[in-house]
Amino acid sequence: MVQQGWAVEPNVSRPRRRLSNWSRGGLGYTAVVCAATLLTLLLPGAAPSADQMYAPLGIAVMVGWLLTVRLAPGAPGASLLLVPAMTMHARFGMSGVAAVAYTGILASLARGVRGPRVLTTAGHAALAYTAAHLVSQLTPLPDWTVFAVVFATLRFGFTRLADRFDRSPVHPRAERPELALSLALAPVGALPLLVAERLGDGSLLLSMAALLALLFVVREATNLATARSETEAERDRLQRANALQDDLIHLITHELRNPLTLVLSYSQMSRRAVQDGSMDNVPTYLEHVERAGKSIQRLIENLLQLSRLER
Repeated sequence: MVQQGWAVEPNVSRPRRRLSNWSRGGLGYTAVVCAATLLTLLLPGAAPSADQMYAPLGIAVMVGWLLTVRLAPGAPGASLLLVPAMTMHARFGMSGVAAVAYTGILASLARGVRGPRVLTTAGHAALAYTAAHLVSQLTPLPDWTVFAVVFATLRFGFTRLADRFDRSPVHPRAERPELALSLALAPVGALPLLVAERLGDGSLLLSMAALLALLFVVREATNLATARSETEAERDRLQRANALQDDLIHLITHELRNPLTLVLSYSQMSRRAVQDGSMDNVPTYLEHVERAGKSIQRLIENLLQLSRLER
């Protein structure tokens, strides 16, 4: 419909544009993960347990979320979630998925993460926990081994999937699972399970607390070593920058000295020639002054271009 030269855009295209923007913003992936997580929490046996051990182990899972290790300078931290998750699974099975999901949200908020990544991080862990629990029930292999491998692998895979489809901003403090680190911690996570088989729930809590305390010390030592590496790398970068700056200052002073000397010399010679009344050589002197001035101008232009490139 056209009225007074104005074209009226059909309303049909507006919902499609909103849907496209919504999908491009990463909310589509977040919605899919949240929907799958909610369905997981509604599965039989997924409700939180009323057992008195559920809350302490839930706190242990929360601590596992917060213990993040940076293995390389500039790399995001990888949480030590697998260790308490293994104990939660061995003690409560499917009902531990609620603790993993809820503590994942709380841990992300405590680290300062905001936005859709809070939900997707917790959702990835909950989905990995559920899948690992189901697979461990179907195989004749040791329960804790299957759970650890599947849980660590799926969390790593979900992160790679999010890198491809999730367009929401990634917070620098967001946790990023590390497959090799998680698999290396699997035998350590089995120690509280072995203690619990022989000595009961009380020993399970004590061994889990001692293990988390040990992991805290290891985390601090690893992060300190990583921070030291970052400091040394920054120091080397500053030293190279200072050396480059010294070389640049030396080059500038050397390049400026010659044309400035020419300008001063030929200016004095021109002044003397004017005073003596011999004007024959003055044009030649002025040509040398102009040539030296152009050299200085080219040097200044190069420096300005270098400054723009650095910015």
